[in-house]
Amino acid sequence: MAYGMLSSIGMVRENSLAILPGARTDYIEAMNESITLAIDRFETRQLIGGIYEPDDTAGLRHFEGDIVFAGIPESLNKILAPTLGVSSTAVVASGFIYRHTITPRTSDLEVRRPADSYSIEVFSNATSAHLYNGCLFSKVSLNVVPNQDLRITASILGITAGVGSASTPTFP
Repeated sequence: MAYGMLSSIGMVRENSLAILPGARTDYIEAMNESITLAIDRFETRQLIGGIYEPDDTAGLRHFEGDIVFAGIPESLNKILAPTLGVSSTAVVASGFIYRHTITPRTSDLEVRRPADSYSIEVFSNATSAHLYNGCLFSKVSLNVVPNQDLRITASILGITAGVGSASTPTFP
């Protein structure tokens, strides 16, 4: 769903899969978000004196969807770094030209997670925020359209979700 000017996506890298180390530290101004519950259904039939359809709520649960935002260098680095490897940022000239160096990793972090997992807060101009834990960026698309900013679509897979109070964002 599209959001207004006060919407934000807050992120913090987790110590281990779905273990939150603290408050969100990185924020992105959100344009759109579509994270929903997905259920991988069990392919079974119930035989109790007849054939019934499978239960609609039985199955493995996870959260998946996309977030869309403008591709300013600071936001782009926050998405590409956990996907590609370790990053460093240096100011090249007078605070308006940046150099981002991303060093690809040569091995997985753990057996259960190949890359850094994040806790993501989605705030959409309401009193509370949606909190997603154990999130990995599964796909990143860069869209270039004439007379428009660079649009980034990051696909997310998450383990758990909840609702909490929104933090105060600080944008780059």
